[in-house]
Amino acid sequence: MATVCLPKKVSGIFRLNIFNPDEKLFEGISDEVWAPISRAMDIDENDVRANKNLIPLAGRDGKPPVYLKSADNRLFYSTAHPEYGRERL
Repeated sequence: MATVCLPKKVSGIFRLNIFNPDEKLFEGISDEVWAPISRAMDIDENDVRANKNLIPLAGRDGKPPVYLKSADNRLFYSTAHPEYGRERL
């Protein structure tokens, strides 16, 4: 999967939309989640959409998804930083 250099580093805590409200991973959560993000590169959204083995779960409008899973439900992918504490960003 290709990466794309961003024109400017993105850093902060961002609201993400859940793409499928019936997704078990987000069961009991509203239609949005918040995620700490810090990056100077991103994954290519076209590559994600073209890969039938990846299912986008949540992301920001007009940006590549932040949470994805494999089509067989065995793998979960995150491009966020859940290890960051509240004051890190």
